[in-house]
Amino acid sequence: MSPEDYKDEIERAYVAYEDYLNSTRLEFFKQLTGAILTLSSGALALSLVMIKTFGDQGEISYPQVLVVALSAFALSVVGTLSAFIISILSLNKQSEYAKKYYLEGDDGYFRRENPWTYPRVVCIYGSAILFIVGIISLIAVASLNI
Repeated sequence: MSPEDYKDEIERAYVAYEDYLNSTRLEFFKQLTGAILTLSSGALALSLVMIKTFGDQGEISYPQVLVVALSAFALSVVGTLSAFIISILSLNKQSEYAKKYYLEGDDGYFRRENPWTYPRVVCIYGSAILFIVGIISLIAVASLNI
């Protein structure tokens, strides 16, 4: 094999490995967003039950913490849904890049960064952080009112 053949083989191996990493990352994000959406929705319902339970007994101690919990869970759901919408935009852009690379032969699109990748990742991680803030706040409300 010539050095050029090795270079081509190494590049193919790299592309295959990068594809594997991307598909693994995508699967992780799918599972994470599903979990955030499910858990945040359930935690919102639990928060409403807490409001009813503690509200019937009198005044809720530190209602601001409950507002933080409710807001964090609601924003977590909004962030997760936004990530789904941004994912669709990202796939559309990636499809456009694939067409230009494969059908039009424009090599510049082979490694072009998708502009929707960063906003999608921010929404996903932001939703996870908001969920954690919501859980901590909900535990605080429960412990302050028991």
